[in-house]
Amino acid sequence: MKLGKKILIASGGLLAVVVLALAVAVFYVDSIARTAIERGGTYAMGVPTTLESADVGIMSGKFGMSKLNVANPTGFEGPHFFHLGTGGVEANLGSLGKDVIEVPKLSLDTVKVNLERTSKGSNYQQILDNLKKFESKDPAAKPKEETEGKKFIVRELVIKDVEVRVRMMGMPAVTVPIHEIKLKDVGTAEGGMTLGQITGVAVKAILATAAEAGGNIIPGDVLGELKGGLAQLEGVGKFGVEVIGKAGESAQKLAEGLTKIGGEAGEAVKKGAEGVIKGIGDLIPGKKK
Repeated sequence: MKLGKKILIASGGLLAVVVLALAVAVFYVDSIARTAIERGGTYAMGVPTTLESADVGIMSGKFGMSKLNVANPTGFEGPHFFHLGTGGVEANLGSLGKDVIEVPKLSLDTVKVNLERTSKGSNYQQILDNLKKFESKDPAAKPKEETEGKKFIVRELVIKDVEVRVRMMGMPAVTVPIHEIKLKDVGTAEGGMTLGQITGVAVKAILATAAEAGGNIIPGDVLGELKGGLAQLEGVGKFGVEVIGKAGESAQKLAEGLTKIGGEAGEAVKKGAEGVIKGIGDLIPGKKK
């Protein structure tokens, strides 16, 4: 066999090995990212958290994920407490090798949250209680990933197309839609946040917005517990929470229908829906009034 042909074959074999090595590396990077998110969510929420897929762009700094599922606490009917359809982020390449990674924008799209209250308690109270434990300042109470792992600063966190379903025993379920929530500079004041902490911030922002948006359609017992639980947690008001559009738009449509049918009761709901944006700042835990 001629030398040139041997070199060509060897080069082809080497290329195949490199491609295979890169494929394996990407697989493991994706797997590591998925595991980190699952562990962070599980620790923050206190219930199993799973992620169907994670896609890490090693050279581009882009990251995508799909079907993040936070399980319902034991004893509740819904398939999940929190479900995310897709998420995407593009990190600052210059910060990837640092302990704190800067993220210009993190987008979370198509979010479904189930809030349940039965004679034995509520799923949201269990989640809020776990978040309170998670916010403990005691490093010994936290896993290694939450004390020594990578931290992130998210310049803009955008949560879009949110649907919060509220079900209380003995009453029909109600749904509170939220078009979009924006938070800014998440993790800046703290010098960076872990994935678990960012998950907690997103959940708190959604629950606070839902409580305000559905204030006149969510059953009073549920609303009171939700607000009380949020008040015990670190605030997200410092992140400049902004609700884009009318978070209570569908509640507004419902209110208009009720006004035609139910008179004063429907009018009360309508007025509540109109005040969603104005009142959200007062409800968000930690927000100065």
